[in-house]
Amino acid sequence: MQIKEESPSPKSDTQKLKQVAEKRESPQKVTKIPRTSNTSSNRCAKTQRHKTSAARCRERLHSLLETLWDTVPETERQRLASKDQGRVGTDIPRAEKVAIVVAYIQKMKADLRAH
Repeated sequence: MQIKEESPSPKSDTQKLKQVAEKRESPQKVTKIPRTSNTSSNRCAKTQRHKTSAARCRERLHSLLETLWDTVPETERQRLASKDQGRVGTDIPRAEKVAIVVAYIQKMKADLRAH
């Protein structure tokens, strides 16, 4: 039985040379800025400003959703709420309130088209 010795192909030699060249190249050193209490406090201040801004946005969104909910007549609210989810009263979640308002607006649009 003869064992064939494989001669190295030019392609594999090229790949080996590239690997050796990559190992020789030293990556550029990145100078790190040491953390100071000032940097940390700036990050905390930025986080706090973001949280405050987000809280204001949520508050505005919730007040607009409540205003939108209040524009739908009480009889329509009850009718659409009982029709969609079988719920009556004030325990309607916000997402369902939005769905009810959308259904009411669509009903109004349909009524306008019919006339």
